[in-house]
Amino acid sequence: MKTLSIVFMLLCFVRSFCQTAAEASTLYQQHKYSEAIEMARSMIENEKDVAFAYSLIGRVYVDQRSYDSAVPYLQTAIKLDIGQTYVAGWSYAYLGEAHLIMGERQKGIDELNMAIRLNATDNSVAYAQQILDATLPEPHWLIMEGKYITYYFQDSTLGPDVLKSFIKDHEEAYEKVNKIFQAVLPRKMIFYVWYDAGLAKRILHRDLGFTDPETCISNTLVTQTVGHEMTHTLAYWGWGRKTDSITRFISEGVAVAFDQNPNIKYIQAQKAVENSKYHSVLEIWKDTNVKAEILYPVGGAFLTFIYAESTPRQFERLIKDQTIENAQKIFGSEGFDRMIDEFNAWIGLQ
Repeated sequence: MKTLSIVFMLLCFVRSFCQTAAEASTLYQQHKYSEAIEMARSMIENEKDVAFAYSLIGRVYVDQRSYDSAVPYLQTAIKLDIGQTYVAGWSYAYLGEAHLIMGERQKGIDELNMAIRLNATDNSVAYAQQILDATLPEPHWLIMEGKYITYYFQDSTLGPDVLKSFIKDHEEAYEKVNKIFQAVLPRKMIFYVWYDAGLAKRILHRDLGFTDPETCISNTLVTQTVGHEMTHTLAYWGWGRKTDSITRFISEGVAVAFDQNPNIKYIQAQKAVENSKYHSVLEIWKDTNVKAEILYPVGGAFLTFIYAESTPRQFERLIKDQTIENAQKIFGSEGFDRMIDEFNAWIGLQ
C-alpha cells in the first residue's frame, strides 16, 4: 500500500510539472506576461524545468523591450539546457535579438547563428533567420577631423570640396553658438552624417537626427540644419556644467532657436498653432506628448524670444533648469506672466 502511495505521488508530481510548463507557455502566447513570469519564478523556486523557466522570463523581457534584464536569464537558460533542446534554440534566437537592439551587433549575429546551427525547432530557426536577414551591414564611414568635431560620413559620391564645405560650415557654427553657451565638453563632438535616412532608421531604430549630449554624439542627415544637433550638446554642457533638469519643450526649442537657419521663427510658430487646441505656450511646455510639428516651431520661437528678453545670467539659469517653476523664480511671477502673455499674443495664441 505504501509503494502504491509513493507511485501515485510521483505521478501527480510529473503531471503537475507538465501542466505548469504547458500553462506557462500558454500564458506567454496569450501575452499575459506578468502571470507567465510569476509562474516561471515559481517553477524555479520548486526546481521544475528550470531552464525552460529562465528562458521564458528572458523572452518576456525581450518582448517588453527590457533587453538588459533579458540577457542574463537567456544566458542562464542556455547553460542549464544540457541537451541543447528547443529551450536553447529559442534562447539563442531571443538573445541575438536583444544584443542587436542594444547595439552589440556582432554578439547579436553570433547568437542568431547559434540558434540556426543548433536547429532545435523549425520555428526557432525561422525566427532567428528572419532577424538575421533584416540585419543590414554597417555603412563604411569616411572619417574627417575638424577642430571641434570628428565627422563620420556615410559612403557617398560627394566630392572632397563638398565635404570640406560641410565641415567648414559646422566648425564656424560651433564657434558662433558656443559664444553663447560657453560649453566645456568632456570630449570632442562626434557627428555621424547619414545620406540614407531609411538605412539609418533600420540600423538605429529611430528617425534622424538626434543627439546624446552626455556622450557628445550626434546622428544627423546631411541636409539637416547646421546648428541644431550641436546646440543640444553645447546647451547641455553650457557654462562648464551639466544641465540639471531637461524639458522637451526647452531642449528642442533652444536647438531650433540656434540652428543657424535664417528663417523667421515667429512666423513658423504662428502657422504651427493655427487651429490648434492650445491657448497658451505654457500648455505646450507642459505637454510631453505635443506633436513635433508644433513643438519645434513654437519652442524655437519661444527660446528666440526668451533669449532676447533675458540677461545672460537669466538665460543660463533657464537652460540649466528648464522647468516652468524655475522660470517663474528667474523672472518673478509678474514678469514671467507678462512675458507669457506677450509671447502668446506674438504668435496668435489666446
